Amino acid sequence: MHELIADLKRIALKLGKTPSRDEYVFNTLLGSRRKIDRVFGSYTLFLQASGLGTLDTPKSNTRENEIVKQRIARFYERSVDVDIPSKPFVDIGAELDTHEQTLCIPDLHCPWWDFDGVNRVLGLIKYFYKLGELKNIVMLGDMYDFYAASKFPRSQILMNPSEEVEKARLQLEWLWSEIHRIAPRTTKHALLGNHDLRPHKRLLESNSVLEAFYDFKPLFRFDSVHTHMDPRKPLVIGDVSFIHGFAQQFRHRAKLQTHVVHGHTHKGGLVHSKNPQSQRWLWELDCGYLGDPSSKPLTYTPVKELSWTKGCGYIGKFSPCFIPFG
Repeated sequence: MHELIADLKRIALKLGKTPSRDEYVFNTLLGSRRKIDRVFGSYTLFLQASGLGTLDTPKSNTRENEIVKQRIARFYERSVDVDIPSKPFVDIGAELDTHEQTLCIPDLHCPWWDFDGVNRVLGLIKYFYKLGELKNIVMLGDMYDFYAASKFPRSQILMNPSEEVEKARLQLEWLWSEIHRIAPRTTKHALLGNHDLRPHKRLLESNSVLEAFYDFKPLFRFDSVHTHMDPRKPLVIGDVSFIHGFAQQFRHRAKLQTHVVHGHTHKGGLVHSKNPQSQRWLWELDCGYLGDPSSKPLTYTPVKELSWTKGCGYIGKFSPCFIPFG
């Protein structure tokens, strides 16, 4: 009823006069002759209820009009007053958690990356940066695959270790140079993952004395990129912890007691839950992966059909999201 009255007043203002029944029906999407008669009894009563006309009906309709007037009165008696806030606009930033806008690049497994997925990430970086909605870029670990240092059964004729490392390094240098070109005024971070640590672990297993003679850190250093060499310590930006991952999907926030972003599981997604101790809502963002699942080094899974998800993560000012790549 209120919608019809407001609609009639809008049309009257538009036409500069009280519209006739035909003029109203022609100009509205809400009302019809049948609907007006059902709700108000007649078009004249509709005008009266809207304050745009007077009741002028034959005596034969007097009883019917009285019934309609009583129905309108009962409707207004049932109406509930709505409390309107005295301050219609509040300071949202003071009430909600806010985060630094960050794009998160998951496991690449170079040199066996998914180049189409990498290109999509670069497109997203360009998009958010042009909008002024990008402050940080975080690579979440497993930059390298180090297939030659894997514990899984591996082919010795696919690529020799030096070729693998050289090709992977060139890919990563190219990727970071493109990111610098597209988004020069962002802060860049790189984390280490379990695959990145493979050569160091194999060295310790074979002969720990040799550790003093080998330094793998230069492989992970890039111009204008903050590389965090200790995978056990999260990178913290604001109230969000960034890690490669050390547990099953969505099991990290309970251990860290913060918002968490990670890779590692290759399964993108987002969950929220309330911490029973602090009664604070925490979220966990799994950013999927960007490796090539058809490559030999990524066929170590026990089943052929994978539940892995290609994509990346993005944290907006108020909330995070996983961006899947089809």
